[in-house]
Amino acid sequence: MVSLDQSGQPGVPPAYVHFGRRIVQGNEVTVTMNGQVMLKASFTVDPSTIPPSIDYTLLSGADKGKRQLGIYELNRRTAQYCMATPGDDRPKDFVTSPGDSRTLSVWKR
Repeated sequence: MVSLDQSGQPGVPPAYVHFGRRIVQGNEVTVTMNGQVMLKASFTVDPSTIPPSIDYTLLSGADKGKRQLGIYELNRRTAQYCMATPGDDRPKDFVTSPGDSRTLSVWKR
């Protein structure tokens, strides 16, 4: 993980971002922080939208079974994802603001 922002604030102290891991197997993603599972979801993508969209179906936790809508961007060296809270509208840009409950994560590829 390169960075994580939630609602306009750092979601993880900068000293800890390197503990984040994103593992994709088929159409499932697991995000861990220092070995602890933070997110497990199945996903679908639609690269034809601008920006490309990604939909999660959460497979564990308090929101298990709920859909989470987001957008993504892949570059040569990084991937970034901006996700709404389950039940909220899909983000249109890669920013978070206080009170929006969005998560913006950037990952090294």
